[in-house]
Amino acid sequence: MFFIYTLLLLLCGYLLLKKSEKTFPIIYLFLFGYYLQYIYANYLIYNNFQVLTKWMPLKQYEYFAYAVPAFGSLVLGLMIFNKDFDLRDLLAKINPKSAATLGYFLVGISYVTDLIFPLIPDLASIVTFTGSLKYVGAISLLFSNSPLNYALIVLINIQSLYTALRIGVFMDFFIWSAFLFFFVSLKFR
Repeated sequence: MFFIYTLLLLLCGYLLLKKSEKTFPIIYLFLFGYYLQYIYANYLIYNNFQVLTKWMPLKQYEYFAYAVPAFGSLVLGLMIFNKDFDLRDLLAKINPKSAATLGYFLVGISYVTDLIFPLIPDLASIVTFTGSLKYVGAISLLFSNSPLNYALIVLINIQSLYTALRIGVFMDFFIWSAFLFFFVSLKFR
């Protein structure tokens, strides 16, 4: 079974990279992340990391009896409505000055709310949303054509990696790094 799940993971990864040649494959990124988190990682928990199974309320056969058909249905549903768009022409029309202004604004809002949160803990749901704005801002800064802004993007990604290492949840780091990678590959092609 491990071989089959690993093969499916590699197939999802291949489709993701193949689609990124000309488009921004958000659907394939979504499927890859979903498969990685809900199928592959849980298979590893049940079979390789026995200490973590105490957190799993269902037995392995019960979980996968629901998870695998649910993932299959998700894949089929997404493939029915999947449309690929060539984004290169749209990305070429982005105004670098506007991209920089928007990027600074989004990064600024994100870090300001991070600083205010310890003072006003009731802002937790807002901080959850605004915490992601720094990544959207970083993608916007990518189109500003400034080496200083590229350095800021690297610092934002380093902070994301540090957070992932500190709390042990890598999904946000993986998803935002993949988004950034796709935009970098489309911009500098």
